[in-house]
Amino acid sequence: NGIRCLSSYLKQYDINTKLILLRCGYKKCSKNILKEVKKIVRDSDLIGISCMSAYYSIAVQLKNYLNDFCVPIVLGGIHATMDPENCLKDFSIVCVGEGEEAFVELINSIKNNKPITNISNIYSKEDKHIWENPLRPVIRDLDRLPFPDYDMEHQYIQHDDKILPVDKRDDIEEAFVVMGSRGCPHNCSYCCNSRIHSIYNLRDFDRVRTFSINYLINHLKFALEKLPYINRFWIEDDTFFYRNLDEIINFSLRYEKEINRPFEMLCSPQTFDEEKLDLLVRVGLIKIIFGIQSGSQHI
Repeated sequence: NGIRCLSSYLKQYDINTKLILLRCGYKKCSKNILKEVKKIVRDSDLIGISCMSAYYSIAVQLKNYLNDFCVPIVLGGIHATMDPENCLKDFSIVCVGEGEEAFVELINSIKNNKPITNISNIYSKEDKHIWENPLRPVIRDLDRLPFPDYDMEHQYIQHDDKILPVDKRDDIEEAFVVMGSRGCPHNCSYCCNSRIHSIYNLRDFDRVRTFSINYLINHLKFALEKLPYINRFWIEDDTFFYRNLDEIINFSLRYEKEINRPFEMLCSPQTFDEEKLDLLVRVGLIKIIFGIQSGSQHI
């Protein structure tokens, strides 16, 4: 989802992209996978790698294998945001926080032979000198962002020991993931959101930014137009129940009429509401996942 959001934003600025979705699990990439990745990216002017913490060693493996192209290789994603200083031990460029605006500025600077040492959200290293730039404000009006990139002619996916063009059916083996918001109202110390709140200095009322219900429904319709085989959605917001009752009513009415597919979602116990649940179940909610982790015996 993340790299598809980034790709669609870049394409607005006439920046061509290729996306490779790897399924290495926790193992290093095989020699054949590395070779196939290299073939796909061989004519690239910049390579971006996004990963979660569990897959950081794979990101380093990829970067080391692709180094001989002598093009900038950028690390982004949640691990880069959590620990950019340590990531700079392996990468020369690290994107911290939201990547859309930063990546466009980075690409244009590289393209025009301008320095990248003063781009907000970008940490960089040259020789032994490190530049840690401040974060630009989070994107408040999410509705101005384009829908994620669901054009499959430039997307590739790993199947066993091969990388093949994405088939529309590759996305629907399970529930199709979409996001209706960014952020979480809670500040659990074990979660990446607590770090995000800290580095952005987000106040309680500012921690969740939602796409409008109109945007979300149109996004789901857009996904169905591009991928008509989708049989159910996973709305992967940290807690969809954070929305107020009027929004849930509006969503339910439109979802039933315009989407009409089963769906799943996450919910935190603190935001759970039975009236909201009844409305959502009535229009297709078939699975809800609660996060109840806590080090407190009382909780």
